[in-house]
Amino acid sequence: MLADAGFEAVEVLDRTEIMARLAARRRAAREKRAADLKSIEGNPTFDAQQRFLEVAALLAADRRLSRFAFRALRPS
Repeated sequence: MLADAGFEAVEVLDRTEIMARLAARRRAAREKRAADLKSIEGNPTFDAQQRFLEVAALLAADRRLSRFAFRALRPS
């Protein structure tokens, strides 16, 4: 797709492991502040966000969800 748009990929980095760790850490940090966050977000939103982070961390750790960072240049 980058080439189709006139770009040349200079660097492609696999950020999946970092995403898995950050999702797990963010979930744990939110859990520590659950009472405050529930009063702000409400229980359904808090629970949904926690579930999202749990699933994202699990899928990324199992390599069933990936995140890549691309650095590209448009040749002149």
